[in-house]
Amino acid sequence: MEMKKFSEEWISKYKRAHYKLIGNYSHSAVSICRWTKSALRGGRKCYKKWYGIASHRCIQMTPSLDCCNFSCVFC
Repeated sequence: MEMKKFSEEWISKYKRAHYKLIGNYSHSAVSICRWTKSALRGGRKCYKKWYGIASHRCIQMTPSLDCCNFSCVFC
């Protein structure tokens, strides 16, 4: 399977959304969870704390950037 690199327009779109592109062909992306950012700034914490889950290391990531067809709102 031949991988293609994304256009500069797509790359800037994900960088504006605070994703870091990774991989030889920028095929994956990772971002710090918004609840983690909020907690680090002294704001609200994630709902997971009520269940005893330490969620201070959460991230949002996709292993297949623009290859997924689920169309989740956070991607």
